Amino acid sequence: MSSEVIFDKEYKNWISEISIRFKRSQIKAATKVNEEMLLFYWELGRDIEAIKPKNLYGTQFL
Repeated sequence: MSSEVIFDKEYKNWISEISIRFKRSQIKAATKVNEEMLLFYWELGRDIEAIKPKNLYGTQFL
């Protein structure tokens, strides 16, 4: 009976550890996605600024 209690405790600790690792991975993934999206938007803004002088009023560029 006591071995079942130990096993249950070890199992609960293992599940808890997995949960913590999973949440940490989610945060890392979200951070990386945000980093890539920020880079994309910065590059898009740079491209728009580079093209803007070539387009006159009424060209419907933006």
